[in-house]
Amino acid sequence: MSSAKIHHPATLLLLLLLSRGAAAAEDRAEFTVNLFTDIAPILALFGEQFAQQYLSQSFTWYDHLIFACVPLGIITALSGAIRTRGPSLARSFIGRARENLATVEIGLMSSVSHEVCEMFNGSGIIRTMGRSTLAQIIIFPDVYDAVQSGASDDPSCGIHTLQTAFQSKPRGEPLMSIKGKPTDDLGDC
Repeated sequence: MSSAKIHHPATLLLLLLLSRGAAAAEDRAEFTVNLFTDIAPILALFGEQFAQQYLSQSFTWYDHLIFACVPLGIITALSGAIRTRGPSLARSFIGRARENLATVEIGLMSSVSHEVCEMFNGSGIIRTMGRSTLAQIIIFPDVYDAVQSGASDDPSCGIHTLQTAFQSKPRGEPLMSIKGKPTDDLGDC
């Protein structure tokens, strides 16, 4: 019974390196093939909604760094990039070929646009498609205090919309003051 003995450590190291080189080429091919099958149980366990919710509420680069370090975040970021600006072939590959940009913006982004707005629904702020109606209310505290003390009988009590505030102000007087400077220009706000 004879056994092959390797007496020189450099020979052993050379054999390990050569065998590792052949395995590395095979590993790269296996890695790309098995990536999605390895991540699939994680996606099934946590779901894509978990990562999408975190992504849509992240604002700082610290949040983005944490998101990028998690394997589920990497897969969600890739699919999110494809959903927002990917070609139609790539979107159909991930099953989102007919999804419009507003749906993607609601699900992934923390921004608002002409297609997506934030509204109060009675119990909280929600993101929805469309445009909201804005109401600008201006309160003149001096008029309000005068009505409360009985010194004035102004029916508005100093509470106006932007249009009625411009109509009710005395001619020549500014509507408001910003940092002590009188102005009528709303662009200064």
